[in-house]
Amino acid sequence: MPEAMLLDKLDVLVVDDSPTYRMILSRTVKGCSFANLVGSAADGEAALVAIAEKHPSLVLLDVSMPILDGIETLKRIRSKWTDVDVVMCSGVDQNQTGLTMQALSLGALDFVPKPQGDNPSESFAALGSSLQPLLELALNRRNHRLSRNANLQPTASTLSNAPAFKSPINSPPFSAKVELPLVAKSEGTFLASRQDRPPSPALTSDHHSHLASAIPATGSPGRRPPSRIELIAVGVSTGGPNALQAMIPKIPAGFPVPLVCVQHMPPMFTTSLAERLNRDSAIRVHEGQDGMEVLAGNMYIAPGGFHLAITRGSDGKYRLTTNENPQVNSCRPSVDVMFDSIAGSGSAGIVTVILTGMGCDGAAGVRNLREKGAWSIVQDEASSVVWGMPGAVASQGQADEILPLDRIAPRLVELLQKLGGRR
Repeated sequence: MPEAMLLDKLDVLVVDDSPTYRMILSRTVKGCSFANLVGSAADGEAALVAIAEKHPSLVLLDVSMPILDGIETLKRIRSKWTDVDVVMCSGVDQNQTGLTMQALSLGALDFVPKPQGDNPSESFAALGSSLQPLLELALNRRNHRLSRNANLQPTASTLSNAPAFKSPINSPPFSAKVELPLVAKSEGTFLASRQDRPPSPALTSDHHSHLASAIPATGSPGRRPPSRIELIAVGVSTGGPNALQAMIPKIPAGFPVPLVCVQHMPPMFTTSLAERLNRDSAIRVHEGQDGMEVLAGNMYIAPGGFHLAITRGSDGKYRLTTNENPQVNSCRPSVDVMFDSIAGSGSAGIVTVILTGMGCDGAAGVRNLREKGAWSIVQDEASSVVWGMPGAVASQGQADEILPLDRIAPRLVELLQKLGGRR
């Protein structure tokens, strides 16, 4: 298929039972120069009819609706139209955030929180900032599928010279370069299990015999992992909930070091994410809180809307601190903030893991930590929804290993078995 036949416009359908939010979402889509609003619907059944008639590439789908709710609508979309991407539009309360996590596990590309303020100008600005990179991502995915179906190599994004998003209220333009996506999941085994979970088979070095040796990447020749690992630090963004859901349940109980994580998410959604991971994992997963001690066999996720920093006291113990300092890399929480705080702790026994995500948050922090002896693992492009954050680390020569998602947890276990960890 010639490049000229690739789409330069993204056809978008808006689905929301609230006339106000349909208007806000529709006007926001119209403000994007490379998006084409093909229609709107007030419930899931009407949305399914509209998809069949209008063939959108992207559906902006409300989570809670009458007649047919967002979850059931998403299931039917994924079963019938596999080439239609869905971004959930979620209210910010405990029930909706839980449903949003469920939607992501069912195949939604991502979500945007509905603005909570009464100021229409602020609502347009907030939605424009949230939706712009996801619209770009959806158009890239669509063009990638067209190229792949034509047995051609994916071409450069048609957005490379696209005008910036034009907000109806003249908010600053948002721009993000995104890569072409796929998603991967796989099975895994545990060393042991928590007492409140069914036991799983022991994971020994024999279980790794089928794995190829770690993939050497772009790091400095001759580098080796730290002689002793004290902490694993994870950074992730777009596609992150599913990536974490595929990775963290493969971390075994009794894991001898703690994990800390920044997932780009707004407040309350990280609470639901931590609860979901804790329910499905052998280690304990918490939403991090200020002052928490960081313990082996536990994972701590930065609370939405707060930077997470890791400090190390004179007793050698790590603790969490949170703050609402300004955004870094347009993010709060920011991966770089967490990584830089770890670099300031004076420990060389760190492994960084950068998973799928847009942008480059974490790349500078990885460089800083590697200069102090840390080991860097990034998710590979084929298994990433967006190879922005991991790709930024790799392109700067700061990745010691580039691994598919399903090999990252086993590799961490392997490193700890060989090198030992600090409890």
